[in-house]
Amino acid sequence: RQTAENAVQSAKDATVRCSDVDLEEVTLVRVVDGDTLVVRFDTGEDEKVRLIGINTPESVAPDTYRTKNTKEGEAASDYVKDLLSDTDTLYLQTDTSDKDRYDRLLRYVWLDVPDDVYSKSEIKEKMLNAILVEKGIAEAVEYEPDTAYADLFEELE
Repeated sequence: RQTAENAVQSAKDATVRCSDVDLEEVTLVRVVDGDTLVVRFDTGEDEKVRLIGINTPESVAPDTYRTKNTKEGEAASDYVKDLLSDTDTLYLQTDTSDKDRYDRLLRYVWLDVPDDVYSKSEIKEKMLNAILVEKGIAEAVEYEPDTAYADLFEELE
């Protein structure tokens, strides 16, 4: 009996751990580059989304931008385009900040709804930000105050 009660409590705890994080379902419109996407909300509004906690080399920066476009940036962009080529739906998770100075939404991007947003294996398998770091496509970069997964991203590098 106690084992069954513990199992029920564990399931409740896992549900609470996931339910304390809201994931917003969106439709992928296009990949801008290795760390930026355009998504459509159910309101019909399109927004640029900058992936939190990672950075990829530039591939679409204007000539006046401080960093120049690189072949590595083009490769990162191509990788994300290939990875998401059959993907319509994504799930966005916020951290502390809503937008960056370029008016892009700052989000963790999930390819599928995780059972546990704190599970390292699920993060590695389902979160685009983490996948890109683990595959060596992106580098982990800590931008205060949005650091919920910073330690894990650093570990994945």
